[in-house]
Amino acid sequence: MDSITALYRACAPDEALKGGDERWVDCDEARGSHVVTLLARALRRADPARPEFKLFTGHRGIGKSTELFRLKHLLENPHRNESRYCVIYMDATQHLDIADLDSPDLAVMMASQVQDQLQQQKIPGFSPVTVLFEQVWDAFRATLKSEPNVQKLDVSAGLLKLTTEIKGSPTARQKLRQAIELQTTTLRQATNDLLRTAAQALQAANLGGLVLIVDGLDKLPTDRHERIFCDRCDQLVNYQASIVYAVPISLAYGPRFAETRQTFGEDCVPVPMLRMEEPATGLTTMEEMIRKRCQAAGVDPEHVFDSPQTRQYLCRQTGGHTRHLFAFLQATLNRVDAFPVRQTDVEAAIRDYSDSLAREIPAECWKWLRMFRSGRLDRLPAELPDPLRRSMLHWLYIFEYRNGEPYYNVNPVIRNLSNFTPS
Repeated sequence: MDSITALYRACAPDEALKGGDERWVDCDEARGSHVVTLLARALRRADPARPEFKLFTGHRGIGKSTELFRLKHLLENPHRNESRYCVIYMDATQHLDIADLDSPDLAVMMASQVQDQLQQQKIPGFSPVTVLFEQVWDAFRATLKSEPNVQKLDVSAGLLKLTTEIKGSPTARQKLRQAIELQTTTLRQATNDLLRTAAQALQAANLGGLVLIVDGLDKLPTDRHERIFCDRCDQLVNYQASIVYAVPISLAYGPRFAETRQTFGEDCVPVPMLRMEEPATGLTTMEEMIRKRCQAAGVDPEHVFDSPQTRQYLCRQTGGHTRHLFAFLQATLNRVDAFPVRQTDVEAAIRDYSDSLAREIPAECWKWLRMFRSGRLDRLPAELPDPLRRSMLHWLYIFEYRNGEPYYNVNPVIRNLSNFTPS
């Protein structure tokens, strides 16, 4: 494999790095935030009899899944005298249709993943099949007599199959949801029974306890996330284990978040962008990210760019957005046949993204984006309509930074568009 292809493959923008991955770079200082460290500390200090329910958010593509894998790694690999925790990680996008997700889907996914992953843990003295789960599954089979796919399965395979059917069969989805709704209370009781017995077995084995991480819910569309996290948020905190939920950033800035806060009992501090302005270390951190990917690909990082200025130009154009860094780098690599990469190559690659932005930004956004012509803003104006504010944050037209005093700035690529610059 040639070196350009090797580096291209090492820079997949959508790949979440697992805990301990050699390509991982600590971004806390550049972000001015230690969200994961503080989250791990809070989960460790929580009373097992009173589980903690946490919300985790940030801009799309900022590296939330990587940070959640880091949280999992921290809890499973303690330092000093800390206890080791059993962590169940599940990604809703892998198991459910995020565009059409409802509470019954989430309940059965969580039940199936808890049972399946606890079974894989092989905890001494613990059985993942309980009388309550058997009763729930018998009730499902009785309700779904016309569904031959589920009739012959036992409870373990059956719950996984039910989750698969909900995702893969839109025509049967409503019927399956109705069946689950009838058993929602019993299903949650069975899940909690399993969580309690697992926690007891873990404590007997000198482990700290059990934590669930539910990723992927940050990708819910607005109507879905309001239904899950506002209308039915009580269901999310009715489990006998501490849980971290990934949520959309638009929810954290929405008018209904007060309802969610009342249920979860805390604000939702987002994972911020890497601050690129001095004296922050965002630029150095992004250069380190590129160096680590080069090392993983077996490429000399000093041979990739024609100058440090070209590498830094690429980093600055991301505005501190990690997925954009690797997306821009891949797009640049596609334009060259040999190293080194020149700044004109980077500019041409980013131009494709900027052209796409120019087409997609709604006309009503430009008035507000031009507020950033003179630079960053400490706060967004009160007269900015809330739906527009949430939309511009969600679609990455505006970035939020929290290194030092919080502030906002426009996506750097937008500064190069004709609609942004003075006529």
